[in-house]
Amino acid sequence: MTHIRTGVRIARKLKESEHAIDHAIIAVSAMIQTMVEGRIEAGVAAQTGQLALTHVVDGLVRLNQVRGDVIAGHDALKDVADAAGIPYRMDGTLEPKIGPTTGRLSVVAA
Repeated sequence: MTHIRTGVRIARKLKESEHAIDHAIIAVSAMIQTMVEGRIEAGVAAQTGQLALTHVVDGLVRLNQVRGDVIAGHDALKDVADAAGIPYRMDGTLEPKIGPTTGRLSVVAA
């Protein structure tokens, strides 16, 4: 029973982490948009703030890499759950996900 409780706790934190990363990506994307719009509205040359924009865009790229790493960890945790006999479809609602090769909508356990 301890393994199942631990699995549920990990699954909840995993979903929370995935959503937090998505929200960070949204926030940084909005900031990038605001930076570009601000330059246009101010009527200054494109090179104004380019270095800052480059740094922020690089950060967005790294956030996307983190997102991919967490997703890979999610997949690896499924293997751990299977090996330990922990059912992982028992906690909360499932999120519909597009399969990486089929492109069809399917429900996959979190």
